[in-house]
Amino acid sequence: LTDPASVRVDVTPPTVTFVNVLSNGLFDPTASNPDTITITFTTSEPVQPPVVTITGSTLPPGAITGGGDSWNAGPRVVVPNDRQFTDPNGCVTFSIVLTDLAGHTAAPVVAVVGAPGTPKCPTTRVDLDLAPPVFLWLQTNTITSTAMTFDVALNEPATLYFVAVPQGSAVPTPAEVKDGYGSGGAASASSGSPAYAGSTVPSP
Repeated sequence: LTDPASVRVDVTPPTVTFVNVLSNGLFDPTASNPDTITITFTTSEPVQPPVVTITGSTLPPGAITGGGDSWNAGPRVVVPNDRQFTDPNGCVTFSIVLTDLAGHTAAPVVAVVGAPGTPKCPTTRVDLDLAPPVFLWLQTNTITSTAMTFDVALNEPATLYFVAVPQGSAVPTPAEVKDGYGSGGAASASSGSPAYAGSTVPSP
C-alpha cells in the first residue's frame, strides 16, 4: 500500500529559469559564417531532452547535451540561409520546447531569461551579419616598390586585406589577397591585414 500523503502529483509544465544565447565569434554578440551559436538554459525541474530550433533549423539529438535541469543546445554553425529566419532587426530566432518527466509539455520559449539582451536584440541577444563589408571610399597616398599607404572607410568594422603588385600584373583572387600573394602565387611588393574599426579621415 502507498500512503496517499506521500504521493506527489505533477500537473504543472516545466519552465525555464535561465536562457542565454552565445556566439563563439570575435565580434560576439554579432555572428557570421562560420561562427557558431550555442544556447545554454536551466529548467524548473528535470526534463526530457528538449527540442531546440535555432534560426529555423531543429537541432539533432546529438547537439543537445546536459541533463536533468541544465542543458546546452549547439554549437550550431551560422550559414548564409539563416538570414531568412532572423527577425526584422537581423536578430537570431530560436525556440525551446520542454517536456517534463511526467509528460507535460510547455509552451515554446523564444527569448532569453535572466540574461541581458542587447540594444539591437533585446530578447535574443545575438544578431547575424551575413553581408560582406562595403567600401565607402578608398584613397591611395603612396605606392613604392616595397610599400603602400592608403586611407579607407568601410560601412562596418572588418579585417582589411590588401596586396600591392607591379603595374600590369594580373589581378589576384580574393583568396590570394588574403594570403598576401599576387596572382598565381607571385610575390607582392606589399601586403597586410589591418583591423578596421572606423575612420577619422574625412572623405576625399
